[in-house]
Amino acid sequence: VLPCDVTCHDQMIHAAQETRTRFGRVDFLIVNAGVIYPGLVEDIDRIDDLKAHIEINLWGAVLTVRTFAPLLTHGGRILFVSSGFRKGRPPCRLCA
Repeated sequence: VLPCDVTCHDQMIHAAQETRTRFGRVDFLIVNAGVIYPGLVEDIDRIDDLKAHIEINLWGAVLTVRTFAPLLTHGGRILFVSSGFRKGRPPCRLCA
C-alpha cells in the first residue's frame, strides 16, 4: 500500500517511482479515489467545497492515469470506479 494524495503531483510521482522500484510494472490500474457529497449539488453553499470534489474526483483520476500509464504493460488495463453527483433527488437514498 502506497498512501498518497491523488491531487498532489509530487506524491503521485513518488508512488509511481516506488511502484516501479518494488514491482517493475503495472498490469492493472484501478482508479478509485473519490469523495461524495451527501446531498444535492444545489445544496452546496461554498464553491470551494464543489471545487474540492472536482479536484479529487476528476483531476485526481486524470493525474493517476497520466502518472501510472508509463508503467502499464502492453495489454495492461485501467478500471475507473466512480461515485455519483447529480442535480435533483434520486429515486432512493441508497444506491449501489
